[in-house]
Amino acid sequence: MTQENQHQICVLMGVWGERFINDFLQLSLPSLLAPGNMPALAAHFKTQFVFLTAASDVRVFETDKNFQKLTSICDVAFVPMQDLIVSNNHSTTLTLAYDRAIRQTGAQMLNTYFILLNSDYIMADGSFEGLTRYIEKGYNAICAGNFQTIDEEIKPYLLSKIDPATGVMQISPRELVKQSMKHLHPVTIASLFDQQATHNYRANRFFARLNSQTMAGKFFLLHVLCIKPETMDYRVGASFDYSFVPEMCPSGNIGVINDSDDYLVIEAQPRNHELKLVDWGGYEQSKLIHALSEWTTKQHRDNVKHTIFYHANALSEQDKRILQDKLDGFIKTVSVGLRKHKEQPYYNHPYWYGAIESHQREQAILMAANDYDFVDMGLSDVSFAKKWFFRVMGVPPLVFRWHHRFREYRSITQLLALQIFPEKSKKTAIFYATYAPHFMRYRMWFSQKLGIQHHYYVKNLKHAALKLQALQAESFELCVLMLDVSDIVKQSDTLEMIRTVLKKNGKLLIFIPNAKNAIFEAVNDIQTEFTQSINVIVSTDYYIINVDATYNNLTMLGAITIERINQYFAYNKRLRFLFYMLIGLPGSLYVFFANCLPSFGNHKKNDHCTNILVTLKPAREPASNAS
Repeated sequence: MTQENQHQICVLMGVWGERFINDFLQLSLPSLLAPGNMPALAAHFKTQFVFLTAASDVRVFETDKNFQKLTSICDVAFVPMQDLIVSNNHSTTLTLAYDRAIRQTGAQMLNTYFILLNSDYIMADGSFEGLTRYIEKGYNAICAGNFQTIDEEIKPYLLSKIDPATGVMQISPRELVKQSMKHLHPVTIASLFDQQATHNYRANRFFARLNSQTMAGKFFLLHVLCIKPETMDYRVGASFDYSFVPEMCPSGNIGVINDSDDYLVIEAQPRNHELKLVDWGGYEQSKLIHALSEWTTKQHRDNVKHTIFYHANALSEQDKRILQDKLDGFIKTVSVGLRKHKEQPYYNHPYWYGAIESHQREQAILMAANDYDFVDMGLSDVSFAKKWFFRVMGVPPLVFRWHHRFREYRSITQLLALQIFPEKSKKTAIFYATYAPHFMRYRMWFSQKLGIQHHYYVKNLKHAALKLQALQAESFELCVLMLDVSDIVKQSDTLEMIRTVLKKNGKLLIFIPNAKNAIFEAVNDIQTEFTQSINVIVSTDYYIINVDATYNNLTMLGAITIERINQYFAYNKRLRFLFYMLIGLPGSLYVFFANCLPSFGNHKKNDHCTNILVTLKPAREPASNAS
């Protein structure tokens, strides 16, 4: 560390959950260990790397070799944040976690540069070295942009760049741009405003390409990469990338890193990530302007004055001008249109109201329970509109006959009720693989209608030794495991754990709801996907005694209709609501009459599959060898 640098660095990394931590350790951390990143940062400044995570997740870090390398480069600390973690509100959780870590430094925050990182960032070598040059220019906030690539395509290349001896991923910025441009994510391509093939009205950044190895972007939503607060008296009234800069740096002393040679991060996202936001055709300016007006603050609208260049080769001033002119022409039209709409406030932003209220309700529910209990948060974020909807349509799975999923819910609940006798409810346990909203609805039904009181979140239960011992002493007659079909391949240890709490002649039901009803059966074949994963079940100490499936084309029709309305009117929430009403009322009448016809319920195996229910029994233990 050079003696003249009186400031200190605090790198904040929010990552929780074993799966996401392992993803971070596999790809993101090796890129941070490149010579021009964490080592370069620690050479210039007193540096601390702080993980914002659950206390129970610390063990996952501490057994990793690359984590040990990080501890040799700088100080490493953990800030527990399990009380902030909820199931489906990542941005709010991350914002509150960053805020907690910054406030814990007290008055020292005014002398600290906080680097805010996401766990899925892949960083080119030299990125932090480039950041230090901006820090030395005296900026109080430093922002940057990035883009998404297809994880399934670029991951083999990234893994090949990790040195097996050192565990370090060292890729130059230009090489990473070159490889990334071959694997741009569909969401990124939809943000290329002049390609006319696809668009995304939820986009917050826009790109123009010069050729296959060069592009530039303008970002309404820049990533707040680094910030040194000017005041301790700041408020959090929106997500960190909406509120931190104007609250912590009221002077406006902001730098934007505008060249990939200085700083480059890519996000490797699954191919289907946010794919439902992408639609056919080019942008219609009026619709895009309306969509942006719903969320952009003054800071967001100022951000697009900056252009960020990404290039795999040297970039001439002429090339820059060509890209600059393309983007300026597009953004000027959009910005002129936005002037007709008021800027959204960065404190108490409209998106923050619902997000923080939902987060607080969910927090309260989780804090009142053990972490291995699966609690129902399905009604924790109920707005006035949702309450009204539930009154009219019913609360799943107990919906009224005019709900498009009425037959599906009735079929699967009848199948489950045949297996779960009320008198045996005390000897029945339900296990959940994830906190999915459609799982929570059934949790309420299992509890209130069938009287089952044992509900467990398997990820945390696996590490609760005392509770597991208590459940093994209970010796359940029936267990139900709820999971998505894509998670079957990860559940061999879960199946073994459940076997230990079952009676010798007990039964296990694997309940697999179709989470992709809005996709045509020809594309999303849940039954084929199940058969491709069935070996995970067959290779365990169970045998299959029955497989049932429910079918309902109205479920698919309703889901597709809702999905299409969301897609067509992504730019305007008022129009979305209007079309819900215009299509929903006659649609509900059609569904009601269809569900009143007995013959309509005779669904066949070539109809849309909505649920799969697998009944298992533990295999016999092998007889001991005679002496």
